[in-house]
Amino acid sequence: MCLTALGIGCAGPFLAVVVPRLARVAALVVAASAFGLALAATFYQQPLFALGLITLAIAAAVVASWGGERFIEAVGPLVPGPRPRHTVRDVVLTSAQSRSLDYLLLRTR
Repeated sequence: MCLTALGIGCAGPFLAVVVPRLARVAALVVAASAFGLALAATFYQQPLFALGLITLAIAAAVVASWGGERFIEAVGPLVPGPRPRHTVRDVVLTSAQSRSLDYLLLRTR
């Protein structure tokens, strides 16, 4: 199972570059089914099999995320125009900082 995860980790980025939409959907399906099977393996007390399936699910999720980024680079965002950004005292925040700021502002209200 770990060799399968390694294979997805090696072939996944290649597929994400060549066919990003298909790779993202396939990786999401593999990640969801591998995680479900890992839960079943845990229930049936097969810890090594469950660890291999969890590794497979994580590798597939990383490939799906990377494929999504490549898809946005190749095709563009769903909404045309520049992405919204926060600025604080003439400093442009990154998307992660912007989300954190949104979260903090939401908690203070």
